[in-house]
Amino acid sequence: MHFLVAARDGNFRLLPVSPEHAVATASLPPVHADPFDRLLVAQVRSEGLTLITADAVLAQYGPEVRCIVG
Repeated sequence: MHFLVAARDGNFRLLPVSPEHAVATASLPPVHADPFDRLLVAQVRSEGLTLITADAVLAQYGPEVRCIVG
């Protein structure tokens, strides 16, 4: 519960997983094998958001995924 309180206090919006997000994972190229990471990419694409990650492989999905390590 501590995370939820911190997220709300920081004015973060929690993004639920929708059926549309789940279906959108099927249209992603097989760049990354982790299903949760693929779901995150589908969410940011569907919602017009940006995903910040330290995973350079995940960043290969395109401009909506930005890697923060060199």
